[in-house]
Amino acid sequence: MLDGAEGGSAAAPEPAVTVLDGRWPGVRLLRQTEALDDTAGRVLQRVAADVLACAPPFVLVDLSAVHTVTADGVAALVVVAETAGEADIGLAVVAGNRMRAALAENDVHDLFELYETVDEALEAM
Repeated sequence: MLDGAEGGSAAAPEPAVTVLDGRWPGVRLLRQTEALDDTAGRVLQRVAADVLACAPPFVLVDLSAVHTVTADGVAALVVVAETAGEADIGLAVVAGNRMRAALAENDVHDLFELYETVDEALEAM
């Protein structure tokens, strides 16, 4: 499932998972596309739990390609952040304006380190 997993149901494809190397060895990059709703959120939680179980030094969740966000999807992202925090694993989120607005509307934007791009997030590590 790691390293580019792209399966899942047709309704909610699994986020792609990439293990970075070079300057950021072992960092996991999860890329969610299209939607972050209840179904996609549950898939993201499951994939993130698998990734976090490997105890990477840092996890970066790229939501920049997400176009549809619901409160259930935001709640799933909060669970991912809480799970990472409990495991003492750093987590950051790449988010566009729509995702940032959804996080603010749900009053959880302060829970996340938010970045505009993957490169910006990696440089901040």
